[in-house]
Amino acid sequence: MTYGGSLDWLNFLLADVRGGLGPYVSVFLLTEAHWDQATIGAVLTVSGIIGITLHTPVGALIDTTHRKRALLIAGVVALSICALSIPWAPTVPVVLAADITMAVLGAVFAPTVAAITLGLVGQDRLAARLGRNAAFDRLGNLAIAAIAGAVGTAFSQVAVFYLVPFFAGLSAIAILSIPAQAIDHERARIWT
Repeated sequence: MTYGGSLDWLNFLLADVRGGLGPYVSVFLLTEAHWDQATIGAVLTVSGIIGITLHTPVGALIDTTHRKRALLIAGVVALSICALSIPWAPTVPVVLAADITMAVLGAVFAPTVAAITLGLVGQDRLAARLGRNAAFDRLGNLAIAAIAGAVGTAFSQVAVFYLVPFFAGLSAIAILSIPAQAIDHERARIWT
């Protein structure tokens, strides 16, 4: 497959985009925005429940769309906006809306990448390619943990939120390096 390197980078960079904020939102809200733990827990619980509820319709959208690359790019842009909105306006409505959006986007990235992978490699090579995707995803998780820790220590907790748009831009480049016509969208349907 000629787009294996693109998939490697996409999985590595999307891990940085998706996983970059997870542990930092609660810490930032507690230590920098001075929220109480009950409010943080309530916001994260509500957003998590709403996000889980929307996984099925998001999956149906992924399955039917032929614009999977656009869906990923819209997702990284939305995630970037969420990441920046939290430190800029750490109020309950803003953080709740951002966290709901991030929870819904949790249902977008991995299944869309899996569908694109299926559309590129087919069923016969899917298992091996998904294993490689997972390996690069884990490497991305390790990288962003180290980078976020270093940035947070060297600059501030707020600086970590600015990593998301940076890695989102790199992710968009990786996404666009896979031509739309290279994806067999009929084969890319997860539920066949």
